[in-house]
Amino acid sequence: MGVIGRRPRRRVGGPLVGAALAVALLAAAPTGARAEAAEASILRVEFDPPTFYPGQATLAYATLDPGTASWSEAVLAVVSERPDEAGAPETGAPEVEILSARLERRGGQPILIVRFVPWTAGRGLIPGMELGGLAVTGLRFDCASALTSLRPPVLLPQLEPPGLRSRLYLAGGVALVALLAGLTAAFRAAPWFGAIKARWAAARSRKEFDALLEAVVEIEPETAAWAALCAAVRRFVGTRTGVDWSAMTASEIALSPEGPVPGPTRDAAAAILSSGDAARFAGSVEAGLADAVAAARAVADSLDEAERAP
Repeated sequence: MGVIGRRPRRRVGGPLVGAALAVALLAAAPTGARAEAAEASILRVEFDPPTFYPGQATLAYATLDPGTASWSEAVLAVVSERPDEAGAPETGAPEVEILSARLERRGGQPILIVRFVPWTAGRGLIPGMELGGLAVTGLRFDCASALTSLRPPVLLPQLEPPGLRSRLYLAGGVALVALLAGLTAAFRAAPWFGAIKARWAAARSRKEFDALLEAVVEIEPETAAWAALCAAVRRFVGTRTGVDWSAMTASEIALSPEGPVPGPTRDAAAAILSSGDAARFAGSVEAGLADAVAAARAVADSLDEAERAP
């Protein structure tokens, strides 16, 4: 058994370690042992782990065939040494550091176990050595690159909070029910909103009509006051009933069917328009302007009562 004393450790290339091993064995073994070392054939080589990377301590198991040579179990502790001179490993082979080597008997066959550390990726060589009476040639290995072991990150599905789907289904159901309830309420409330809008429009038109009746008596000349009054009556009746009287004469209004304008209201409005035509175009003063304004206000009151009646 050859043993090399412990010294400061370094990483060295294959040729340097081979030289160190050879020198150590030659120095530790007697002359007769060196002459008796026989070259053993390498049957197979296995590594533990099978795939290794730079800087990872690895075991190489080499099954040997000693032939007819005699051999014995042996242990060789190897500690590499940094030389004083600044040397560099020989280019072409990955840098490797040998930690230890031993020769064991398993099933009657010699097994060479070498513990080493590769320091560069790629193909490399464990240098040959003599151990237990057998000379073993170099063991080739392939050191994987750590970069090739990297894999792109796998995207995982987003995690759902507990009960998320149930809450979503519940919220969707509530929203659907609320939508249906809102549509039903809107359809039912549409007539009510329409009635409210119609009442607001009626109140606004009546207010405007009353303001015009207050101002019409002050218009000069009187024919202009009659023209404003007749136009206001036609517009007010049209707004409140939807009947367009703008192009109808007083006699045509009096002969028109009752329709949405009650008969008495229609006749009273026709009388106001007839008096206005007589005052404007014939100079008749049979009906006074104040009486016509009072009659127009009565027409507006009758239309308000007719709308409130239903």
